Amino acid sequence: MIEILYSDDTQIRILSVHIIRIGENGEISFEGIQNHSTSKSPDDGVWKTFRLDRVKSIRVLEDRFVPDAEFDPTVSRYSKGMIAHVPVFENPDPNPLGNGFFPITNEIDGEKRLSFY
Repeated sequence: MIEILYSDDTQIRILSVHIIRIGENGEISFEGIQNHSTSKSPDDGVWKTFRLDRVKSIRVLEDRFVPDAEFDPTVSRYSKGMIAHVPVFENPDPNPLGNGFFPITNEIDGEKRLSFY
């Protein structure tokens, strides 16, 4: 999970990021569920997209999350520009590696890599 502060905002948002990608205009964005906002936003619990170039600050949190069961990285909108995404499990284990980390696959320059978040 991450905590962000958008450049035009004073409210801190906590997000469960599911995918990082490059958009059609070349902007890098991340998508996921906004878990909390200090503004008590009605968007809490809602899937949202955030552009990295509009983020003023970002902090990686110790908290972990189980990926949303409805997230599907194979849908057409993600077919180009995907940088990384959370794993998709049929029956998600909240701690599949036994250490609080989830594997995350990404592809850079056509090469698949495995890292952890």
